[in-house]
Amino acid sequence: MIKKLIFLLPIALPAAFVTVLFGLMFMAAAMIVPATSSEATAAPVALAPSGQATADIPPEILTIYQQAAERCPGLSWTYVAAIIKKESNHGRFGGGTTAPNGEVTPWIIGIRLDGGGSGRTKVARILDTDNGRWDRDTVFDRAVGPAQFIPSTWQTYAQDGNGDGLASPHNYYDATAATARYLCALGAPDNMRQALFGYNAAWWYVNEVEATAESYGQVAVPPPAQPLNQHLSGYGLPVDRALVSPGILTRPHHDGKPAIDISLTTGTPVYSVTSGEVLAVVADDRCGNGVTVLGTDGFKYTYCHASSTQVAKGQLVATGEPIMLSGNSGRSSGPHLHFQISTALGIKICPQPLLVAWYEGRPLQPQSQPTATRCS
Repeated sequence: MIKKLIFLLPIALPAAFVTVLFGLMFMAAAMIVPATSSEATAAPVALAPSGQATADIPPEILTIYQQAAERCPGLSWTYVAAIIKKESNHGRFGGGTTAPNGEVTPWIIGIRLDGGGSGRTKVARILDTDNGRWDRDTVFDRAVGPAQFIPSTWQTYAQDGNGDGLASPHNYYDATAATARYLCALGAPDNMRQALFGYNAAWWYVNEVEATAESYGQVAVPPPAQPLNQHLSGYGLPVDRALVSPGILTRPHHDGKPAIDISLTTGTPVYSVTSGEVLAVVADDRCGNGVTVLGTDGFKYTYCHASSTQVAKGQLVATGEPIMLSGNSGRSSGPHLHFQISTALGIKICPQPLLVAWYEGRPLQPQSQPTATRCS
């Protein structure tokens, strides 16, 4: 059976292509007989990002991976992330950057699939199938985008991941969604190794992707003596402790504001970090579905972008009580929780030091923190 292979090699491009093509990887066809390493594997469990993942993957890209994996029930986001790490270093090869709408620039395009090379660098001979639309080549095909799809494969598995009406292999939302769809068609998650082999017919590639995926995820930690979301200090985390780490909780907000964004899959329970009264339940185009709690300590705690809220205005809540389910409502590029703390007068403080302290069980209180206009 003809399978596709993906290779990582630097390429020198003609000057005419330099402004748009920073190619990096190459897919080829090869005749490979499946070996005994193709045995079925169990469906992966839900994994939280490891320290390695949070250090290597930009937070907005991590959210895109988690969102894309939902298109293949049971597929762990770590496999989507590991594949695209292998293909384009999370879209950063050749100085690539990803815009908020998912567009990757400059375009990532591989060398011609003209039958050249040998060994691991051998590429298939694939004549043009897209009239140069995605790879700027009307003679031969080239692998394209952060996931390095061959244009003909893209034509079959293309997805519009961000809902803008266009499915482009050069858009991060679209490419990751298509990767999940393709893996699902190949047998994921029930037979993950065979699905990876179908994605790239080389066991060395399967092994490397599996190793990266394993390094990106961490299984939920055993619960501590007290509830995961409540500590003796009277404060707790807004999400289950197993879903976060100090590395995640110290990340600044993407625009530097006194707030934090925590990537979550849609429907994750969100809890009140302290006891108080529900001051507001909103549904607007900025916060989306959100809740503000006036704590008994006099501080206001705001939670945004829920898929649904579970409390009413005026309701009294306790530390660790569920108040909403995470989502992607309002001004949001992917499922996550936006969380911020402010004084009764609306002056904000940086939540990161408090969240880390509560994660560690230390009785740090908002009164101890200075107000701020930016957090780094």
